[in-house]
Amino acid sequence: GRQDAAGNSRNDRDTGLISLRPGEHRAMSTSPVKHGEFLALFRSASMVFVCRIVGAVLTFGSQILLARTMGAEALGAYVFAFSICLLLTTISGLGFPVASVRFLGEGLAGARDDLVRGFARRTSQVFAAGGLIVAAAGLLLLLWFGDLVPSERRAAVLVAFLIVPLYGQLIARSNVAIGLSWLRPAFLPNLVIRPSLFLAMIGGAWFLSVPLTAEKAMALQLLAIAVAVVWLVPAMVKRFKANFPGTEVSYETSTWMRTALPRLAITLITRYLMELNQFLAPTHLSSVERAIFTASVRAASLIIFGLYAVDAIAMPKVS
Repeated sequence: GRQDAAGNSRNDRDTGLISLRPGEHRAMSTSPVKHGEFLALFRSASMVFVCRIVGAVLTFGSQILLARTMGAEALGAYVFAFSICLLLTTISGLGFPVASVRFLGEGLAGARDDLVRGFARRTSQVFAAGGLIVAAAGLLLLLWFGDLVPSERRAAVLVAFLIVPLYGQLIARSNVAIGLSWLRPAFLPNLVIRPSLFLAMIGGAWFLSVPLTAEKAMALQLLAIAVAVVWLVPAMVKRFKANFPGTEVSYETSTWMRTALPRLAITLITRYLMELNQFLAPTHLSSVERAIFTASVRAASLIIFGLYAVDAIAMPKVS
């Protein structure tokens, strides 16, 4: 045990650090992983994997039902609009979701509850401000340069712009939950609750023979996202009160921003490559071809779900 620069006593054995001479790097303990820890990792990763599979199945089922309800042409318009929504939501976050694993882990390791609370709040604020700015800019562009978007897709794209600020709140809180290894609020709202509600509403419209259009489908998506946010917000508030009692909040916005912004471009290319293709596809593919392309890519993405599930559990702990 010894004291740090602030005069706080510390024990290197408790923190998992090896005590070295000044100037040498500190390394984490290399003690072997226990069998119970591996089983816990496997169980948690299995839950994430199941959520991803369920979400993919629900999304695929929704697209099949939408195609039967409103036809391939309208389905292509819906896919185009929702792809724009996903892209703009990602941009509005300025890379904070990717940075959350690092900075929340840093706050946890340093017992800095104030930084954890501050980063979580700043993430929501960034998504709120960015979402409103992106939505307003999109609406103005649609108003001034409406001819760039085919008339049959304008209404759906308009709803997509309206979804961005609300969907950003869902993504913000889900990624904070991932950084804190809170699995249920991290994955259930966006991967299970939202697509389940969307599929149920589409199924109800089909059962009642209510005609659907691309803009109506986007409106149903907006309603499903709103319900998921209403479920997630109080759940996160309750967990924060239980795990991080207190009211002190600290912000390191400039540091967070410098780390997050460079990763935004990487996120757009790696995580949303399919949505980028969807944005560029209209000039090359018909709506029917675009719908087939989307279904094919989403089916192929099942391959990486296992790796994603392990990463989602392991990376916050490594951080």
